[in-house]
Amino acid sequence: MPYCPNCDMEFIDGVTTCSDCGRPLFESEAAAKKYMQEEHEKAIRSIVKRQMEEMSAQDSWSAEFDESEESPEQQTALPVMEQPRRRRVQSYSGLYVKKSERYAEMKSSASAFLVIGCATLAAAILCFAGIIPIAASAKMTFAGVLGAIGVLCLLIFLKTKKAAAAMKEEVELENQKTEKLISSFLASHTARSLDKELSRYLARYGKITPEELSLKRYELIQDYLITENDLSDQSYVDSLSEEIYNKLYSETTS
Repeated sequence: MPYCPNCDMEFIDGVTTCSDCGRPLFESEAAAKKYMQEEHEKAIRSIVKRQMEEMSAQDSWSAEFDESEESPEQQTALPVMEQPRRRRVQSYSGLYVKKSERYAEMKSSASAFLVIGCATLAAAILCFAGIIPIAASAKMTFAGVLGAIGVLCLLIFLKTKKAAAAMKEEVELENQKTEKLISSFLASHTARSLDKELSRYLARYGKITPEELSLKRYELIQDYLITENDLSDQSYVDSLSEEIYNKLYSETTS
């Protein structure tokens, strides 16, 4: 059945556009999840590619660290990580869509349905009044169809507007939550502290590529977010990780 991943709704066969958000529908829920997974992987590869380009001038990632702050005794006394901590959450719904974006889309869809509904009803009235020249035999039918379409569009407008109003408060709560999580992470961790933790794990493998380093940094940020905040939505974790990664490492490479 046609499916909208944005609204998590299924529709009857033949429907091609979501009545709530106005997005094109996927042929099935499985097809939608496959597409969202592919989009998520593309987003990760884009992050890695961008960071790899910024670091291409570096000869070695270890040059970023100033290990002179610790004595050799302190360094050898530190436990070597056997592997990065991995506690992945179970829930995954593909590429994360912020509530603020969904709210904006709902408002835009509501406005579009309002304009279309009013224009169609106006055309039906003009047709019925004979201002728009239509054959007498087809006038009532044509005006009736236009009127039905106009009424349907206005009903969808009211439904979408109501849904957007209900989501407005959720947008503010999500923004506050996201800002709090990012601020808390940046207060507890720095690019240097994350890289030092990775250096103890990666030291045994020698020099690594900038792409591999970017992936390890990104995964470590995800791990800290999950273990420190008990987050249940993997796509939300990925979205937060991307914002934090850009804040930490865009500053260190600029």
